[in-house]
Amino acid sequence: MAGSSGGGGSVDQIASAKKLLDEGAITQTEFEQLKARALGTTNVGGAAGA
Repeated sequence: MAGSSGGGGSVDQIASAKKLLDEGAITQTEFEQLKARALGTTNVGGAAGA
């Protein structure tokens, strides 16, 4: 299933970004950008996924 749209890869990327956020390595804004990129969206800061 690797490489499938919306697959585990996105989840792993978001989990990694969340870990960095929790550790203080990145800011909330950077986390949102990484999450949006992992999900393939361009509306960073929008409420579309909320």
